[in-house]
Amino acid sequence: MSWFRHATDSTGAIDYTSGAHTCQLLLRSIVVSWDAAPTTAASLTVTLDSELGTAYDTEIYVVDPSVNGLTAVLLTDVNLLIFKGDAITVTYDNPDARTVGVQILLSD
Repeated sequence: MSWFRHATDSTGAIDYTSGAHTCQLLLRSIVVSWDAAPTTAASLTVTLDSELGTAYDTEIYVVDPSVNGLTAVLLTDVNLLIFKGDAITVTYDNPDARTVGVQILLSD
């Protein structure tokens, strides 16, 4: 089994896509972390971006981290099948300009 990690970080808005995959993979986990808890409302959204088009895109997870003062979101044991051409997208407006890190872990 091979593992693939996609990662990015920013103090600005996050609009990160793992890229259209060239083979079938399993989404294993997603980790999003902030250097300090956000205080301004904004949604963190994780989406399956289907190669079949927007009618097939699916929100996997949505949360406003400012509601509970979150400094991390850990989605583990997701085990979602990602088909060839699909991608995982993570978006967050980051209105407080926190440092945000995103890691997406996939395996074949």
